[in-house]
Amino acid sequence: MGFLLAIYPAAERLLKPLIRTLSSTLGVRRVLLLGLAGSAVASGAFAIAEDADVIGMARLGQGAAAAAVGLGADAVLTRWSRSGPSRSYGGYRTWKAAGYALGPLLGGIVVAFSGPPALFMLLAILTAAVVAWAAVAVPMIDTAVAASESMTDLVRSLLSASCLRPALALGAGAAAVSISLGFLPVLAAHQGLGPLASGVLVSGLVAVAALVQLPVRRIRDAGRLADHTGIGIGLLLAAMGFAAAAFAPTVAGLMSAGVILGAGAGVIAPLGFTYLARRNPPEQLSQVVGVAEISTLVGGFAGPLVVGAIAAWSTLTVALLVVTICLAAAANFLVLAARDSR
Repeated sequence: MGFLLAIYPAAERLLKPLIRTLSSTLGVRRVLLLGLAGSAVASGAFAIAEDADVIGMARLGQGAAAAAVGLGADAVLTRWSRSGPSRSYGGYRTWKAAGYALGPLLGGIVVAFSGPPALFMLLAILTAAVVAWAAVAVPMIDTAVAASESMTDLVRSLLSASCLRPALALGAGAAAVSISLGFLPVLAAHQGLGPLASGVLVSGLVAVAALVQLPVRRIRDAGRLADHTGIGIGLLLAAMGFAAAAFAPTVAGLMSAGVILGAGAGVIAPLGFTYLARRNPPEQLSQVVGVAEISTLVGGFAGPLVVGAIAAWSTLTVALLVVTICLAAAANFLVLAARDSR
C-alpha cells in the first residue's frame, strides 16, 4: 500500500520535465486536455482493476495526469484571465481546496452505498465531461513556456545552506499529510469504520488544514511568530497526531488525530514557503519555487513508502511511532539550527 500511495507523487515529479517539453510543442491547451483525458482513463482503469499491477499502472497514470493538469492550469491562468491573475489564482485555489476537502467525504458516501468501482467509474464520467467542457471553453493559447531549471540545478539548490532547512520542513510536512491521508483510513477500517467515516476523517483533516492557514499567515505577518518557530510547532502537532493514532486507534482517537494532524499541516504549509523565500534573494524566485515543489513531492513520495516498509516488517503502529519520533526530531533540529545561525 505504501508503494501505491508513493507512486502518484513520484510520477508527478518525474514526468513534469517531459510534460513541460510537450507544452512547448503541443501547447498548454492540448496538454491540459490530455491530462484531463488521462485522468479519466486512469479512473476507469481503477474501476475495473482486479490486481495490484493494474492498480499500480492506474496510479501511475493518475500522477502523470495530475502533472499535466497542474502545469496546464497554471499556464492557462497566467496567460488567459478576464479578471486579473490574482483573482483568478484565488478562485483556482478556492476550488482546489474545496475539492480536497469535499472529495473524500463525497467519495466515502458513494463507496458506502455502491462500492469502490462505482466511485472510480463516476470519476471517469465526470472527468470526461470536464474534458468536453474544457475543449469548448478553453481557447488556444500560445505555446511559449517559461524556462525551468534542470533537475541537477534543483538538487544542487536543495542541498545549499539557504535551502536545506526550509526544504526539510516542507518535505516533512508533505510526508505527514501523505501518510495521514493514506494510513488513517486503514486504522479506521481496523476499527470497523466504513468508507463514509473514513471520508469524514480525511475531509476533516483537510478542512482543518485549510482553515488554520489564514490565521497563521496573519500572526506571522504581524511579527508575532517566527517562521522556524511556527514550523517547529506544526511538526510537533503532526507528531502528536501520529502518536494519538498509534496509541489510541479508537474512533475518538482517530478523529482527534485527524484534527491535530490537520492543524499541524495548516501551520507548516504557509510558513515553509515563506521561510524558504526569506532565506533566498528575490531574483531566485524560480529556484525557490522549484525547491519547494521537489521538497513536497519527495516528502509525499518517501513518507508512505517508508511507513509501508516498516509496517510490512513490523506493524502499522510501530511505523507511526517511528514517524512521530522523526517529526519531533525534525522540529527540534529546525528550531535549534535556526537559533544557532542567528
